[in-house]
Amino acid sequence: MRHHGSILLALILAGCASENMPALEPGNPPPAATAKVSCEGPMARQCKFINSPVKLSSRPLRLPDGPYPFFRTKNTLEFVNAEGKVWIAPAGILTDGASIPPMFVAFIGSPRSREFLNAATVHDSYCAESNKNGPYYHTAPWQDVHRMLYDALLVSGTSPIKAKIMYAAVYLGGPRWKGVRTPPRRKAGMEAHGGQTVIAPAGYRRQSDVPLPRLFSKDQLIAAFKRAKAHIEANNPSINALDGYLEELESELSASLNPPKQRRNFTPRQHTGQDYLDEMGDKGGVSGDVDVGNSEDGGYGGYGGGGSLK
Repeated sequence: MRHHGSILLALILAGCASENMPALEPGNPPPAATAKVSCEGPMARQCKFINSPVKLSSRPLRLPDGPYPFFRTKNTLEFVNAEGKVWIAPAGILTDGASIPPMFVAFIGSPRSREFLNAATVHDSYCAESNKNGPYYHTAPWQDVHRMLYDALLVSGTSPIKAKIMYAAVYLGGPRWKGVRTPPRRKAGMEAHGGQTVIAPAGYRRQSDVPLPRLFSKDQLIAAFKRAKAHIEANNPSINALDGYLEELESELSASLNPPKQRRNFTPRQHTGQDYLDEMGDKGGVSGDVDVGNSEDGGYGGYGGGGSLK
């Protein structure tokens, strides 16, 4: 038994057993292989902004469909997360200082506070449509970009409860994308940012790479957000547990798009066991002894031993 256990441990460490890992249970944190460290607790000291605060031009820009005016950044702002990854908002990108979808603002409050500005600016560098020609736009999976916003909010001084509520809002109503672009290389003498193509993770079992506002109505998403907000305020789950909860909410929404299929033009009638035999006999599908009987629900008696199919 010890020998078998050693082999199993070796396979797990080598990654060979990943296909056999149990599926994520609703409301639970992701498996250990996908759970991420966060800028909370002991890891908080690893997280920081560099060249903070962000400086913005005084001239606002109005973009089509934008609920808030945008401002161009005058300096490069960087954020280092608990894993040591550097997230960059270079000088010259646009930010409106608000990453929260407008449909949820009434339940959160104004997202354009100075408290949120640094976090929102770095987040905008990676996912705001206004920066689609920027060097870091979509250079990380949407899951990682939204998690970065949560960590950056914590470092900015936002309370964990408030940061989780804002994270839930971005998860449910924010941008999503499939695959990632190649990030630019850092200048010589600076910490390497990567330079190689990043492969987007498969995500959790039921996550969509399509933004949820394209799939569900505003009322559906607001109802889901209210549930998430109440759950966060009542339980203050860990951020990994919150990911599992939000995934389950998304699964429930998705189920509403795929109701069970029903047969068309079907008129129920009484069937007898003989009906079944006649039909299957025409198809050559029955052989052996069959116990035929008329059941009260219009079914048939079953095979051999007089059982019934339900």
